Amino acid sequence: MSNPSNHLNCRTGPGINFPIRAHLEHGDFVQVLHVTHHKKPWFYTNLRCFVRASSNFLKWQGELKKKPKPTKPKIVR
Repeated sequence: MSNPSNHLNCRTGPGINFPIRAHLEHGDFVQVLHVTHHKKPWFYTNLRCFVRASSNFLKWQGELKKKPKPTKPKIVR
């Protein structure tokens, strides 16, 4: 479903059937804490709500944090 307005809905859950918690205006910054993989990816934000948007509307800021690779324990003799 397209949104003809100039804002992005931030919802209480990952889907358009969830209530809107906040409206994000053009230029607003949010921190993505988690990406869900339901039928389509939704971004859980530091505002405690979910957004879904095309990459045309999102601008990456900052550094991608990756999980460190597990290491084998060292054997000390």
